[in-house]
Amino acid sequence: MTKLAMPSYTAAQTKISAKVDQPFQLRMRVTSGTGYSWQPQAPIPPGVTLLGVFQRPSSKMMPGGPSEEILVFRAHNVGTVTLTLQYVRPWERHTKPAKVSSFTVTVHK
Repeated sequence: MTKLAMPSYTAAQTKISAKVDQPFQLRMRVTSGTGYSWQPQAPIPPGVTLLGVFQRPSSKMMPGGPSEEILVFRAHNVGTVTLTLQYVRPWERHTKPAKVSSFTVTVHK
């Protein structure tokens, strides 16, 4: 069985091209130990599913050091949607996000 590479994007790549039902990932920078994480701004666009969120620590493993959070999505319908992520502390409900990133996701067959 051949393993296919999953399309991968960063915050600098705001235009995403995805095939119907093929997972794609967003690699977002985080600062470890701060409690902040990237989360989809509710609601997630119809036809898009968040499959999982994973942490990839840096090789320097120190509090306050750079790290990476990987969000894996799947789009189910042909078309274009806007996916917005916010960098927040989940327990701070009424606080503005520290950062916001938006992506234009174009889904094709």
